[in-house]
Amino acid sequence: MKKETCSAYLIHRLRSINFLPDEQLAVTCTDLLFPAATTVSSTLNFSMVFLLKHPEVQSKMQQEMDKEVGRDRLPTLDDRARSVEISVLTKNIMRNRAVLT
Repeated sequence: MKKETCSAYLIHRLRSINFLPDEQLAVTCTDLLFPAATTVSSTLNFSMVFLLKHPEVQSKMQQEMDKEVGRDRLPTLDDRARSVEISVLTKNIMRNRAVLT
C-alpha cells in the first residue's frame, strides 16, 4: 500500500506541471515509509518536556532507576519487570499525552 501511494504520487507529479516540489515529495514518502521515526521522536520529546515540568516525577523515576539498575550499567529489557513506576509512566505517556500536561 505504501509503495503504491508513492508510485501514484510520482505518476501524478509527472503528469502535472505545477504540483508539489521535490522537498514535499521527499517528506511525504518519508512519512509514509518510516512513520515510527516521527512517533518515537515525538514520544521521547514529550517525555523529556513532561519530566522537566514535573521534577518530582523525574526524581522518583531516577530513584527507581538507581535502585533497580544501578549506575554502573545500562538498563536492559530484563529490568522492565522490576521498574514498575517507569513502565507505568511510559505507558501513560504513550496512551494519552494530553492528560499528563
